[in-house]
Amino acid sequence: MFLTELIFIFKQSAFDGKGQFWYVETSDGARVVAVKSGTPAAKMKLVPGDVILECNKVKIANADELYQALQKNSAYCHLLVKTMDGELKICESALYADAPHEIGIILFD
Repeated sequence: MFLTELIFIFKQSAFDGKGQFWYVETSDGARVVAVKSGTPAAKMKLVPGDVILECNKVKIANADELYQALQKNSAYCHLLVKTMDGELKICESALYADAPHEIGIILFD
């Protein structure tokens, strides 16, 4: 019984309501799977399902390219993000020395 409920909850939380699952791989960029609270990613209001297309004006295709682009400017992060609705948004944040190097996101990779 518990396992059935757990599977149902997982399916409901991973389904965007439009026939798409947000945890599938994308070829457009790096898909956000989770956001840690209190991090630059949370301050930029990234959410699971978002796809990061550019970081610091550099097009990215995967997590490795995202982290390389973050290294180019370790004090600031400028992201171009595609939401689950297909809209583009710009997210920006200062990066501090105590911030996690991954900016607080877990990516589908």
